[in-house]
Amino acid sequence: MVCLFLIWHFRAKYIDHLPPALSSRLRYYAPLSTFEDAAEQGFSTAAFDLSGNMAGDSRAGLDDRTLTEVRRIMEEKRCNFDEARVIHTNRMFARNGIDPNGYPLDPKAITRLS
Repeated sequence: MVCLFLIWHFRAKYIDHLPPALSSRLRYYAPLSTFEDAAEQGFSTAAFDLSGNMAGDSRAGLDDRTLTEVRRIMEEKRCNFDEARVIHTNRMFARNGIDPNGYPLDPKAITRLS
C-alpha cells in the first residue's frame, strides 16, 4: 500500500517517460493536440492544408472532440477527410438552424437589407 502511494505521489517525476496512452490516464490535464499532430494523423489534405494555413499560428491545435467526430464519420461513411469535414459541418449547421448553403432556416431571419 505504501509503495502504491509513493508511486502515485511522485508520478510527476516519471509520467513523461511513460507511453502517451498510459500517461494520459495518470494526468489530470492532457495537453491539447497540436496542428502538427493532427496533420500526422491524416487530418490534412490539399483542400485543408494545416501546415500551410497554420504556419506561425499560436493556437494550440484542432479541437479533439471535433477530430474524434470527424474520424468516426470517416470510419462509418468510408469517406476521406474532406468529405467527413463537410458532413460534420453540415450537421453543426443543422443543429444551429442553418441550411447546408449557410442560410438561416428561420423564416424571420434577415439575410439582406435591399
